[in-house]
Amino acid sequence: MSARPLSVGHRPRRRPAARIALLVEEGGGDWHARRLREALEARGAAVVTTTLKACAFDTRCVSGLDIPGFDGELPDGAFVRSVSTGSLEQITKRLGILHALRESGVRVWNDARAIERCVDKSTATFLFHKAGLPTPPTRAVEGLEAAIVAARRLARPLVVATSIPVGKKTLATMAITPRAAWTCRVARRAHAPHGTGDLLSALFLAHRLKGAAIPVALEKAASGVDALIRAAARHKTNEMPLIAAQDALTRTTATLKAIEL
Repeated sequence: MSARPLSVGHRPRRRPAARIALLVEEGGGDWHARRLREALEARGAAVVTTTLKACAFDTRCVSGLDIPGFDGELPDGAFVRSVSTGSLEQITKRLGILHALRESGVRVWNDARAIERCVDKSTATFLFHKAGLPTPPTRAVEGLEAAIVAARRLARPLVVATSIPVGKKTLATMAITPRAAWTCRVARRAHAPHGTGDLLSALFLAHRLKGAAIPVALEKAASGVDALIRAAARHKTNEMPLIAAQDALTRTTATLKAIEL
């Protein structure tokens, strides 16, 4: 049998471009988001850049979701670069949008379940342990007294604990030994960059290596991190502005006071 001849002027039908929602940090995204968009468009995708803050649950839409740029319909896929900072209620709503997209059959890269497991370090540690991966001795607790008890159970000469909630508006950083414990308290801020716990550990160790006593090292480390968090808020960034805050990080005079418990 001969192949069916093509008519003159016939062209194969082109597959419609996949429509992708690229969800970025509020304020326009970053270099990574721009590169992602360029890469997706180079592969034929039609990309709409927006934020989870701008998305909404809306029962007037056929899909039940209002994603900017999609006129009440669903995208073919969603790539999550950032959830953006916000209150508990705002973050819950944004994760709810991601859950709804997945339940609606939309392919979501970095879906809500993955984000929840990664952001909550206690849950991540539990999953690592359950999977048989080597994990350090870990206990997630609430409150200063519980933190002291848990730290001393580790039987180490010194334990540093960060970001312990004290009420609704305050966070505490602690240095705990078998016989003493000190705390520095700071106001809970709406915006904080990634990696502040690692930075505090590095600063604390640096001050200790220079010969500072434990409470003094805690004061200087906590003060440096607090200054960096304020600098990040001024620059509206989720990354640590190390260059902009370098003077505060190396300041010899602490702005926060360590209190012995």
